[in-house]
Parts: sequence; C-alpha cells; structure tokens
Amino acid sequence: MEILSIKMYKDGGTISIITDCGEFCLDGRIGTKTKYQLFDNYPVDTHNLIEKSKPIQWELYQALKSKHEGWDMMLKYTISVLEGNLKQWIRKEKLKKLNVIEL
Repeated sequence: MEILSIKMYKDGGTISIITDCGEFCLDGRIGTKTKYQLFDNYPVDTHNLIEKSKPIQWELYQALKSKHEGWDMMLKYTISVLEGNLKQWIRKEKLKKLNVIEL
C-alpha cells in the first residue's frame, strides 16, 4: 500500500489517508462515538465503518512509517493515532517476527 496524501478535516480532527487502494479515514469528529475508528471514505454514521480494520490499519501504519519525505506534524500525528489503535496488534506482529509464543 502506498500513501499518496494525508489531510485533516475541520470537523474536530478526522484524518483522511489517500492510498493507491482508496481513501481511509480515522474518525476524529467532535462528539463521535467512533473516535479513531477506521472508515472507508469520510465517516457518515456507521454505514461505511470498516468492522475488521486492524489488518488495514497495520498496512497503513507500515506504509506511513516507511514514508521518509514530508515528516511533518500531520504525518507524526497520524502515526501516533494508528499506534494507539494498534498497540496490541503491533506487539503481536513484533513477537511473530521474533518467533516468540505468548503464553
């Protein structure tokens, strides 16, 4: 997955990540019940909420971490939001790479 652009809406902080696979949004709307959950395009109610989004969030995270140019505040903030969403997922992926089995 390749990141083409990142922008933030003026709705309280929804982050739009445009990739070669489409647009994904991390909900940052004021008063939302789906804070930082991943949507297919701009969040509208929950009809375009991506239910099993961890694998996609992981791909976005990896793509953002590998993006060297343009390390601005928006990119750093987006990475931190995804890291917060993926703490346990990232830990499991790191353990897999190390061939560690959790008990």
